[in-house]
Amino acid sequence: MAWNLTVGAPNGGWNSKTQLQAWANSKFILVGDNLIFVYEPSEDNVLQVSKEDFYACESKNPIQAHNKSPTAINLPTLGLIYFISGKPGRCNQGVKVWINVLKPPLL
Repeated sequence: MAWNLTVGAPNGGWNSKTQLQAWANSKFILVGDNLIFVYEPSEDNVLQVSKEDFYACESKNPIQAHNKSPTAINLPTLGLIYFISGKPGRCNQGVKVWINVLKPPLL
C-alpha cells in the first residue's frame, strides 16, 4: 500500500524553517509512495537533481522541475533521490532534502 507523505509535516513544510533532512531521516519511505511538497510558489519550487547538484545547490540541470503547489512526486525506484528549491539562495538556506527510497517489506 502506497502512502502520501507531505514533506516536513506535521510541524513544517517545504521551507527554510523546517529541518527537512531530520524529517526525511525519521521516515520509512518506500517504493510506490508519493511525496507531497506544499510551498509558496513565489518563494520556492521543487527540483529533482543529481547528487552532485544537490551538494552544490546547482539548479541549472534538473532531472525534473515543479512550480505548482502542491507537487506530488511518485517514487517508483529504490535508492537515493535528491530535491532542492531552485529559487535563488533557497537551497543554501536549507530548502533541500535527500530521500532514501526503500523496498517494501514482503508480506
